[in-house]
Amino acid sequence: MNEVNEVIKVIKKLTNSNSNSNSNSNSDGNGNGNGGRSDNSNLFSLVNLMPALYDQFNDLESLIKGGEDLAALPLVPLYQCVKNAPLDLVTELLPRLVEEQREALLYLDIWDKDQLDSDSFHFWLQAYSNLDIENNNIKSEFAKGYNFALFLKSKFEISTFDEEDAEYPEHDNYFLTDDHRFLIEYADDFQYISELKSLISVLYAELGVEHAYAYVFKIASDSLSNMHEEAYRLQKARLTDYGMVDYFDSLEVEYAFSTWKELKNFINKKMRAAEKETGITERDTSYTKNDLGFWEMLPPKILVSSFLDDKGTFIDDISIPLSEKSSLSATRLKYLSFNFIRLLNCNVSFHRALKQGQVVLRRIGEESKKCLTLGSSYLLSVFSSTSIDKSDGHYNKGKTDFSLYSVYDFVDIYRVGRSLIRIIQRRLKENLKIYAFDQEKHEYFLGGYWTTFLENSFLAIPTFKENEKDNEKNNEVVSFTIFERWQRESELLIELLPYIQKIYQQWCQLREQERVQDFFYLNYTITEIDFTSIITSSFANYYLLSAKDRTSTVVGTPSEMNTESMEKKLGLTSDEFIFFLRHFNATNKDSLLLKICEFKNHFGFSSIDGFENYIYQLLDDELGGYKCEEITSQELPHIGGPIILKMS
Repeated sequence: MNEVNEVIKVIKKLTNSNSNSNSNSNSDGNGNGNGGRSDNSNLFSLVNLMPALYDQFNDLESLIKGGEDLAALPLVPLYQCVKNAPLDLVTELLPRLVEEQREALLYLDIWDKDQLDSDSFHFWLQAYSNLDIENNNIKSEFAKGYNFALFLKSKFEISTFDEEDAEYPEHDNYFLTDDHRFLIEYADDFQYISELKSLISVLYAELGVEHAYAYVFKIASDSLSNMHEEAYRLQKARLTDYGMVDYFDSLEVEYAFSTWKELKNFINKKMRAAEKETGITERDTSYTKNDLGFWEMLPPKILVSSFLDDKGTFIDDISIPLSEKSSLSATRLKYLSFNFIRLLNCNVSFHRALKQGQVVLRRIGEESKKCLTLGSSYLLSVFSSTSIDKSDGHYNKGKTDFSLYSVYDFVDIYRVGRSLIRIIQRRLKENLKIYAFDQEKHEYFLGGYWTTFLENSFLAIPTFKENEKDNEKNNEVVSFTIFERWQRESELLIELLPYIQKIYQQWCQLREQERVQDFFYLNYTITEIDFTSIITSSFANYYLLSAKDRTSTVVGTPSEMNTESMEKKLGLTSDEFIFFLRHFNATNKDSLLLKICEFKNHFGFSSIDGFENYIYQLLDDELGGYKCEEITSQELPHIGGPIILKMS
C-alpha cells in the first residue's frame, strides 16, 4: 500500500506542477515561460505513470489489511479491484472507504444506462447487510440512500398494514416491517429476503420508528418516475465528480457524422473558431471548473495500455509532435491531457465496458487508438496535401501553418476517424439494401471477392488490402492512404450493384425455368454460380472472340448496356478454358488491362472507375499460379473463375 501512496504523490505533484506552470507559461505571451515548458515536455507523463499505479491494485486483501488511508484511491481501478473480489472482502473493505467512495462505487456498478441493474444491486445488498453491528451507520447510509429507495419502490409491493383489520396476501412471499405497519411483497425468485429485512431493521433502529415509518410511507406513495429521475440525476452528478462520463453524455463523443457534408462542416467550424481565438481560451480552461485531479479520473489500465509502446511511453501515432508542443501553451497541453482521459472514459461508458471484463476493454482501447490514428492522418492530409480535392470550397487551401492540436482535441480527432468509417459503412449498407443484397440468401451472388470485402468492411475497424500484389495481407483502415483505397473500392461495388442485381434476376429466371442444370457445368453447380463466375466467363468469351472470331455473350446486363443476345450456353469448353489460361499467363498486365477496358466499353461498364483492375484481380485470384501444361482433367472441376462446360 505504501507503493500506492507514493505513486499517487508523484501524480499529484505532476498535475500540481502543471497547474502552477499555467501562470508561469505565459511569461512571453506565447505560453513559453521557463516554468511551464519543462513540466510539459512529455504531455502524457500522467498516462505513462498509470501502469505503475495500477500494478499496486492487484491484491484487494493487501489493500484492506495495509492500514493506510484509502480515500485517495482512484475510482476506476478501485472498482475493478472490487468487481473481481469475493463478497466477504468487499464487505470488509466498505468501512475503510469514505462515504463518497462507497456511493460512487455503488453508482458505477448498479446503473446500466438509465436503468437500475437488479443483479448488481443484489451483490451490494448482500455486502452491506453482512456488515457487523459496529458498522450499522454504514448500513443505515446504504438503506437511506436514493438507490435503496428506488430498489424498494421498483421491485416490491409496499402497502400499509393494520393489525386490527389484517389482510394478508394469498401467497407466502411477504414480510412485515419492524413496526408491523407495512407489508412488503416480493417475487417468487427473490432470494435475498433476510438481507432486505436486515437493512430495513437498521433503518428503523437508526431513524426511530416514527421517522422510519414516514420514510417508508414516502417511498410507497411517491411516483416511481420521479424517484427514478432523481436517483439518476444524483448518480450522474456523483460520477461526474470522479471524472466519469454518463452514458447519454458519451453519445455526443461516440456520435459519428453520417454524411460528408456534416463531417466537413464540423472540421471547418473548428478551424474557423480556432483562427479567431488568441491566447488561452475558455475551452482550454473549462475542465478546471470542478477542480478535478487527473489521478481521480484514471481509466482502466488495459485501456491505457493500448496507447503505450513496448517501453511504456505514448505511441508516436497519437502523441503530439515536438514541433507542435513548442507552439502550444501549458494550459492547452493540460487541457489535451484531460480531454484524452475523458475520451477513454467516454468509450468505457458508451460500451458499459467496466462490467464486461478485460477482453472488451482491450478491444475498446484498440478501436479508440485506431480511430484517433485515422482521424489525425486524415486531418493532416487534408490540410497539408495538394492532392486532396478541396474544390468544393470546404477546406482552406494551402494552409501551411496548420497545427493539428491547436485546432482539434482528442475527442474531435476521434470523432473524425469514427465518422470516416461510418460514412462509408452507411453508404454500403444503404445501397446493399436498395438492391436487396443485404439479405443473406442473395448476398452470395456478389461473389467471394465482394462478400469478403464486405465482411472486412463492416468490422469496427475495417481491413483492406494495402496493395494488389499482397493478396494475403489485409491492413486495417487506420491511415488516410488505406482509407482512400477502401473508399474507392466501396464506390466500385456501389456502382456495380445495379448491374449485379439485373444479372442476378435473369439468372434466377433461368433457374426457375430450369433452363440451366448442374450437369451443364464442370466446375460449378447452379447454386454456386455467382457474379464473379459470370463476369469472368463473359470476359473470357470476349477475349476469345478477338482471338478466334467467335461470338461473345454476357448474361443479364442492364438494359442500357450494348450486349449481344444470350447464347444457349454460358461458359467455356475445357479446350477454350486452357486456351484462355495460356493467353492469360503469357500476356502482361498492361495488355490485359487494355483488353478489359475494351470489354468494359463494349458492354456498358464505361462509367465505372476501377472496373479494369477489379476484373484483373478476379482473374488473378482465381487463375494465378495455374500452368496449362500441369492441369489435369481431375483438377478442372476444382478451378474457380470462368465457368467450364461439360462438353468437348
